[in-house]
Order: sequence, then structure tokens, then C-alpha cells
Amino acid sequence: MHKGTIYIAGVDHLIQYRNGIVQEYLFDEFYGFLINLIWSYNITAVAEEFNREYLEDVYFSPEATVESAAVKSGVAHFFCDPGKDERLRMGIPYFADIRNMIKKKYGIHEKFISDRIMRGKIEQETIDESKKYWQIREEYWYSIISNIPYDSILFICGHEHVFRFRNLLLRNGRDAEVIESFWHDEIFSDYTKLGIC
Repeated sequence: MHKGTIYIAGVDHLIQYRNGIVQEYLFDEFYGFLINLIWSYNITAVAEEFNREYLEDVYFSPEATVESAAVKSGVAHFFCDPGKDERLRMGIPYFADIRNMIKKKYGIHEKFISDRIMRGKIEQETIDESKKYWQIREEYWYSIISNIPYDSILFICGHEHVFRFRNLLLRNGRDAEVIESFWHDEIFSDYTKLGIC
């Protein structure tokens, strides 16, 4: 079978699951955005950097929004991020586990760190440490996508992975095109606009 183009759209992960943080109008816009892409690019399957375990066991959310849009559009949907067993096998810790490790390094045991400077320092170190596992995760996504038996795939991932993942696909001989580098970056790049922080 001819392997078609993989179209990539970057998002903030908060839009990938129903939650009490993101306003409803943004979820409505996101559904419209996805459905429009599916029709405009003749998408036959949608895949995403997410999994059912996150949805149910981490975020306790009733809905994965990308999956819902795919189902509504009548196209196949695939979760691509490794779950607990795959992460254990590949040695990839969860973000929260990395944060706890960094906090322990500084002798902090409280759930919430009141010192804003220390909180920022721990968050930045956690992000830096988590990036060490990005290539392994991105290669895992590629392994899943390579086995999807559909021609034209829309892949939704965190905006920081968009160009890295496109380059991985191109290096592996796949046609890849970024169609949105960061959906609504003017909102999601500043969480105070969502009422967070």
C-alpha cells in the first residue's frame, strides 16, 4: 500500500481532554478545526500523542477530544503515546515522577511549593529532564503510525514536538507536512489567559 502524507498539528495538551480548565468555546472551536482538517486534507485516520490511560487514570476525564472528532467524522483513531507498561519497558518516567525526583533532590516533600522562585526552578528542571526522553517517545509514535493501515493521517501532538516529529518522518522517507504548529498559541502560551496561575 502507498503510504500517504502525515499531516501534523501541534496543540497544548489541555485541549486533548475534557476538563474544567479550558473554556467550552475553545473545545467547540477545536472540534471544528479538526473536522475541517479531516475534510480539507481527505484524512483517513487520526492519531495523537495521548492514550486512554492518561484520559481515565491520570486526568479522570470523560472524553478525549481528538478521538471524539475522529469518530464524529467517521475516520479511524489511534492513541500513540506509550502507556504505563510501555514506559516501564522503555525506561520513560512520567512527568510527575520526574518532578517528584527533582523535589526530593531539594529536600521538598510538600505537594505545593509556596516559594515562587523554587517552584519555577523545579518546574524548569523537570521540563529539561523530561526532554531527555522525547526522542524515544517520538520514535515510538513513529512505530505506531508506520503500522496504521491508512493512507492519509492527521497526527496531533504537543506543539514542542511538531518540527522534531516532522523531521523524524522525513528522515524515514515519509511525506510529512506541518499544517498547524501551535493551535491557538495566543491563548495557550500564556496560561493566565485560561485563569491558571
